[in-house]
Amino acid sequence: MDNYFEVFGFYVSQWKKTGRLIIFFERFLRIGMQEQRMQKIWFFPICILTYALFCVYAYILLRAIIHPSYFISVGSFVIASVSIFACWKGLADYYFRKYRTEYGVCIRDASLQLFISTVVASGFLPFGISVSTILFFFLNGIFVADYTIRRWKKKQPDLTYVVDLPVDATVDISTIKDAASCSVKKVQISGEVRNCLALKNGIPVRIDLKGADVLSLGVGTKAINPSPMRLKIEKALCSGQKSMLFDKVFEPSTEFRDRVWNDVLIETSSAQEGNPDSVIYTLEGAKKDSSVYLSFPFTATHSSQGKSNIYILVIDSLRRDYLPSQTVLQERGYMHVAQLLQDSVLYDNAYTQGPWTLPTFASLLSGQYLSYHDTHHPREYKPISENITLLPEILHREGYTTFGYGTGPRTSPIYGYSRGFDKYYYKMCDKEHGVATAEEVFSWARQQDRKSGYRNGQCYYLHLLEAHWPFHPPRDFEWMYNHTSKIDVIRDVKKHRGKKGALDFDEDQIVFFKDLYRAEIDCCLYEVERYLAYLKDRDLYEDSLIVLMGDHGNNFGEHITIGSFDVYDEFVHVVMTAKYPLALNRKGVESGLVSANIDIAPTIVDMLSLKGDWPFNGRSLLNEITEKWVNSLGKVVISEDLYVNRYYIALRNKKYTFIYRTYFKAPSFAKLERNSETFELYDREDDPQEKENIFFQGNSSVKNEFFALLNTHVRNSLVHYGLNPKFEIHE
Repeated sequence: MDNYFEVFGFYVSQWKKTGRLIIFFERFLRIGMQEQRMQKIWFFPICILTYALFCVYAYILLRAIIHPSYFISVGSFVIASVSIFACWKGLADYYFRKYRTEYGVCIRDASLQLFISTVVASGFLPFGISVSTILFFFLNGIFVADYTIRRWKKKQPDLTYVVDLPVDATVDISTIKDAASCSVKKVQISGEVRNCLALKNGIPVRIDLKGADVLSLGVGTKAINPSPMRLKIEKALCSGQKSMLFDKVFEPSTEFRDRVWNDVLIETSSAQEGNPDSVIYTLEGAKKDSSVYLSFPFTATHSSQGKSNIYILVIDSLRRDYLPSQTVLQERGYMHVAQLLQDSVLYDNAYTQGPWTLPTFASLLSGQYLSYHDTHHPREYKPISENITLLPEILHREGYTTFGYGTGPRTSPIYGYSRGFDKYYYKMCDKEHGVATAEEVFSWARQQDRKSGYRNGQCYYLHLLEAHWPFHPPRDFEWMYNHTSKIDVIRDVKKHRGKKGALDFDEDQIVFFKDLYRAEIDCCLYEVERYLAYLKDRDLYEDSLIVLMGDHGNNFGEHITIGSFDVYDEFVHVVMTAKYPLALNRKGVESGLVSANIDIAPTIVDMLSLKGDWPFNGRSLLNEITEKWVNSLGKVVISEDLYVNRYYIALRNKKYTFIYRTYFKAPSFAKLERNSETFELYDREDDPQEKENIFFQGNSSVKNEFFALLNTHVRNSLVHYGLNPKFEIHE
């Protein structure tokens, strides 16, 4: 069904007006079919009843104006259909634009609002259609005002809409002795996704500790429970005796805000009783099964104390040419960030494998090119293939506790990115209202460190959206950079992409955008500074791996319209620094070409001396940067853009940039075709901004070697899908 929506929307409307209607109906069906059991029961009946009452309104209104007839009934149906859809979609779009939450949540809230307004207004039909109609619009106005006030007070969107996901393959369920008396799944509570054990009311579940001396778990409630629930955790000794470890009563849960994770860290061993053999969980008082969840891992040991922590800090859209120097950072008071750059290897020519977040995040986690993992379609919501082993899964198997925080729409768990993370928190960033900003992300990371008992052997992936559109830096930071007069300019260009002339900015407005971009970067580095100070206070800085990088670049109209993306230098040339553990003694500036995203996973695996057969396309940065392609071109890095119906690929060495473009209909690299091909060649030494295409004047031997590399990459990618490609790209 998802593919039907995608193909229909693309061919009929090129994803403009009709395409938005398709997206609306798609999300509507997702809510009805994939949400939890309670919502399946009420959602469709409410929509049908609301529609029926709308038909009554329209019919009575037409009868009051025109004499009744068959055509009036048909007219009532048409007017009702148009009216309810216009109100419903208008409210959903308003909430989506205003609060930047998941679109499915906006549709849900709008449907409930219309239902309540319609039911109340229908009770006043005996007083006249005009009275009822006025009351209907008055109630909707009250609901919108109330919703706005509640969101403003909370300064955050409603709960993110994510369906239950399959549990990770890395989860060790062999410790569960009574597997038939419980269920295992991955759920999201208050934005945080975890692998969980769903308890059944009154049925005890025994977990084998396997020599662990610490009990580490999260307790969460998802379904509304009108009565108190009691959770008991007992430890069973080898002698057969039992003693209580945890006994807590959860008060009735009636509000969405009450649904949170409660993390527990309990020492299970004692000098008198010794190490227990197992623990027993018992839930009492629940009105329905599976209303309480216990998150993995259930057990932990102190053996992780010798492991280095890993911190991957990704600043979305951070271009290489906008990173302040160490001197500038010191002048601004960012001493810890400046020290980080001094203690790190700065990869001066790091290029990402894509120009936007969805595929580059997948490349970072998998170590594979876009054409291999094929995660690229923004509206298909296809999770990354389970046949691909992700970095968090590798670290999880090695005893690491893995944490992730996603803030952008393309870091959602619905794309499968929560796989392998013990805790993956996802919240849509809204910088204008202070939601999921860098300050909140780092606060969450410090909180997880505390909840885990300040143990080593932790890996954090933290995605910071400050440098991404729209730009809303705090006023103090904006005033530091904005030296232009007040300009009436659109800060969120993506909202206005479909409006003719909306993105034709003049030079002053471009300067204003760049000032806002610098201010956002400065604000983000301020929070990085505070987090580095925290790591030093915890004595974690020296022995940890800290990666600071951009997932892709940004665009200020150098080649194409602002808000769009391509594979030119400004889109893929990013900041990338890596501070390795002190024992490795690695620091300085590396000027060689680096494949930023796909080199992270193999580097971490190499640093930890892990053994395994993982099909990484990247290589370890701990090894000497050697020539990957054995020919006169030297080292070449590859950046790809596969978006809906297009495929762009850029191959770069120190001297040239070669770009190939083609267009095809199927939204998968395995269906690659050659249509409307174009070629570009730029001399990076004479033309570093890649402005003058010299393909038709370029050296034929250079072009032939680039064609050979292009065909090798494309053929290898198609062979990865089990295909036998027979075509060859040539001039």
